[in-house]
Amino acid sequence: MELRGRLLGMGTEFEKRIKESLHKTREIVEAQVKEQLKGSGLHFRLEDLSALLEDLSPRASRLLMSYVLNHLRSISHTLGLRVAKLTDNFIEIVLPYQTHNRNMLGEMSEAVLVGAATESCRILWNRRLENESSSLRIQKIEYRLLRPVSSDVRVRVEIEEGQCQTALLDLRAKQEARVKHQIRVCDFQEQLLVELEVDLMISAIPLLGATQNAPQK
Repeated sequence: MELRGRLLGMGTEFEKRIKESLHKTREIVEAQVKEQLKGSGLHFRLEDLSALLEDLSPRASRLLMSYVLNHLRSISHTLGLRVAKLTDNFIEIVLPYQTHNRNMLGEMSEAVLVGAATESCRILWNRRLENESSSLRIQKIEYRLLRPVSSDVRVRVEIEEGQCQTALLDLRAKQEARVKHQIRVCDFQEQLLVELEVDLMISAIPLLGATQNAPQK
């Protein structure tokens, strides 16, 4: 019994040391990843980490986004989107040419391309509005097919800094802001395949405390 107790004690102590070592290793790796992201102008967010991984290993990026999006936005997971590039003003999403993304002609479905375009806008604006309580809603979409889409594509959205500042001012002054985006969809040979024009409405979400303290009419 005494020997068994010693062995159990040694096992518990060994397990404790292993856990401490793993925790310390994770902290070191996380710090290195944050530093790497910072050097690339990114933050420690899942989309940013995916953008970094996309340069290093597209397969690793796919695995990461597949895992993350499965728990976040089902539309992104279903479409197989992965973030290839992401800054405060620009996003590029890779949309794979998969069986369930195709229409009856064997081409990329218009609904899938529209979904990828609007999701790109949401990810980019949510990044800029992270300190604001707001919601995004699509008001209008114009879709122009230039060439049939039958391969993986890159969906690109950009926010001009002046556009962003105007939207933030309107959001704070009027509780809403309207923005318009020209979205480009290109293949990996940089051929322009689809152009979309998206009108977005950004609305401020009243804080619970502010709502409760608002004067009664």
